Amino acid sequence: MIQSLGIIKDSNGVTEYANPLINVYMNSNSKFVPTIGVAQVGKIVTQGETESFNAIAQIGTYEYTLANPSFEEIQNAVLAGLEADYPEVTFTIIP
Repeated sequence: MIQSLGIIKDSNGVTEYANPLINVYMNSNSKFVPTIGVAQVGKIVTQGETESFNAIAQIGTYEYTLANPSFEEIQNAVLAGLEADYPEVTFTIIP
């Protein structure tokens, strides 16, 4: 996950997210197409003793073209993409 510090404006031009928590997920359909890393803003929802991430919106999609990426490599690609797309926001990878 990535924690941000700042305001992220949604592409719809209306919605803003203040200091959102960002979930990263990866999608790799086959070894012949790039792996996609997707950044989602949302919140942690607690139900009893179980916590889960509730995605609210997708704020970025980033491609990773090297073969057999790890999750950390995808997360770093998403982090670099977010830093380029939102230069006024600070991003930090959190456990």
